[in-house]
Amino acid sequence: MLESITYYNIGGIPFIVYLGIIAIILFIAAAYTGYKNKPIKIHKGLAIGGIVFAAVHFLLAILAYI
Repeated sequence: MLESITYYNIGGIPFIVYLGIIAIILFIAAAYTGYKNKPIKIHKGLAIGGIVFAAVHFLLAILAYI
């Protein structure tokens, strides 16, 4: 069942790739807000969002092979 979710094609690209792209964009945005001295609330929110997307990305990748 997880394989069907993990490898569900959206525009010819698997769903798990989109999760990874979103996670890396959120991490880059969090780093940028920290660099530009934006409010810590925004920085923290982006970092937590990145961690959540990365965790789901990781779990789907690992559980697809179990």
